[in-house]
Amino acid sequence: VIVSIGATGMSEICFQIIVILAFQFLYGYMYYKIGLILTSFMIGLVAGSFCINRMLGSIKNEKALYIKTQIAICLYPLILPIIFMSIAKINLVRPDIGNSLQASFAFLPVIAGFIGGFQFPLANKICLKDSKDIGRTTGFLYGIDLLGSCIGGLLAGLVLIPIIGIIQTCVLLSILNALVLILLIP
Repeated sequence: VIVSIGATGMSEICFQIIVILAFQFLYGYMYYKIGLILTSFMIGLVAGSFCINRMLGSIKNEKALYIKTQIAICLYPLILPIIFMSIAKINLVRPDIGNSLQASFAFLPVIAGFIGGFQFPLANKICLKDSKDIGRTTGFLYGIDLLGSCIGGLLAGLVLIPIIGIIQTCVLLSILNALVLILLIP
């Protein structure tokens, strides 16, 4: 679960960078839309966290639900290139429709944020079963999440996207999260 939280933190920030750069590649600008894209990610985090916190007391098998969230993190980056390529094709054929699809870039981070916001409290519940120190355990998980985000931001922005591109970065993130998924399955 701890490795998964680090991988999720890394993947979530990579997803944000991918969406922002894909928007810039497709439309040529991003500066006034970047706030909307980042805000929509936060909205997704809040919604996912709110949803899981309402369910935490009634969940019978936390680990099975956690594995399902990890599956979602494996699938999400595979969907992104399909959406980007579809929008790019529409932009070429019908620029008027393509321009109206800019709103989809504000929706994509909501989904990623929801998954991350859903997974983190669930991870805390799983890890707190083995620990009595709530502050230390949740602080450690949060630190792992932030470390993963830092590594992901640096890797995506400086290495992965410039060298291998958006589509390959999405595939790599999916593979990485699938490997983490294998670690989670008993």
